[in-house]
Amino acid sequence: MSKVITIDNVARLEGHASVTLYLDKDGGVEKAEYLATEPSRGFDIIFKGKHASEVPMLAARICGICYTAHNICACKALEDAWETPIPDSAKKIRELLLFANTLASHALHTFFLAGPGLLIEGANTIADLQKKYPDFPEAGIELRMIGQQISEIIAGRKVHTTIAVPGGVLGVLEQEKQDNIMKLLDSASEPIEIMEDYSHRILSDRKDYMLSFGMIETHFLALKQSKRLELYDNPIELLMKNGKVDILTPTQILERITEEKKDYSYVRHPYITDLGSDNGQFRTGALARIQEDASWDNPTFHEFKKIFGTFTQSTMGYDIARVAEMVECIKGMKNIIKSGLDKDIKNVAHQKDGIGVAVVEAPRGLLLHQYEIDSEGIVRKARVIAPTTFHQGSIERSTFEAAKIVLNGKKGKCSDEEKIKIEQAIRAYDPCMSCAGATQLRVIKKPI
Repeated sequence: MSKVITIDNVARLEGHASVTLYLDKDGGVEKAEYLATEPSRGFDIIFKGKHASEVPMLAARICGICYTAHNICACKALEDAWETPIPDSAKKIRELLLFANTLASHALHTFFLAGPGLLIEGANTIADLQKKYPDFPEAGIELRMIGQQISEIIAGRKVHTTIAVPGGVLGVLEQEKQDNIMKLLDSASEPIEIMEDYSHRILSDRKDYMLSFGMIETHFLALKQSKRLELYDNPIELLMKNGKVDILTPTQILERITEEKKDYSYVRHPYITDLGSDNGQFRTGALARIQEDASWDNPTFHEFKKIFGTFTQSTMGYDIARVAEMVECIKGMKNIIKSGLDKDIKNVAHQKDGIGVAVVEAPRGLLLHQYEIDSEGIVRKARVIAPTTFHQGSIERSTFEAAKIVLNGKKGKCSDEEKIKIEQAIRAYDPCMSCAGATQLRVIKKPI
């Protein structure tokens, strides 16, 4: 390898990351490293010694974007350890929060993080987008606001929501609040149509790019989908590249994976152990959820299937899948409100020693929490694996493939504009380095 190109501080993602590209003597891309440069905050250590009842509140502080998923997943893990079921209305309220969080997160990503580069090749700021397509960011802002306002109605705050507790939730959703949520959801009709129109424009204008840029082949891990978007409590499917499907429990996920340490990154690279680090990488999130089992009924979903097919490996498909999911989040919340909610929202959780493992679908994919608790309710061991942790190896491979396309024929030269184009493959994953870097204490040998 004769030359190294660095992309410092990859723009428009949650947290901090960089890229190192190694070139051969002819200027071809020989290797790529995706560096999680945000030091670990060690929440797995912070949880140890705490009473388990404190964990869901602390977990919500892991991230300012994925707070709801962490709060709820921590509760589910404790309920697994303590063998505590929750009332049906408590489950519905948790689902409302997950839908609202996903809507807000996807809206932010679509209009602010990925949007400029998707609609204007080479664009790198929201200002570029605002000048040419002002209604697009305005629609995204409105959808994000709706998602956060729904969270505030349910949980009393827009971020770091902590209403979920072991055994259920802490607040009844009165009829007035339900009515206010429905009004917000009705107001989402126009901005979500704008989002769908722009998704159609992207697929129409840049079909080949969306199908091929940064494409890699991996396995997929997600909750089994159905006629609605499932984020809370369905069987977990490991969809293999060859079409085979394994049904896993949260515990079996931990048994099947190895988390490889890299000396250049604060985040580990998980893979399916028996398949090895090269062939065992898997992806989660919107692209995993929209695969074979999903049978949602919305225009963007149907167009996605028409363009990408029933089973796709196209990395850029993530960005269209998120728009389809935003539609499903709105529909899902409406259906929950219409189904009715009662005042039975919490069961008593009796602490005991045990190990609890649980998953939920966070906006970026499958999130896993595991806690080992003693008879006094004290956490003796904690393990949290965020979706972006699962994605580290895949992001690195997609970056490599994108760099090969962008730098082909450039003889080792890489302009700022070309770096921006390579970054777009990273943004497709919507990486949340804050979550990935927060959850497991990690030191590295190689200076950044």
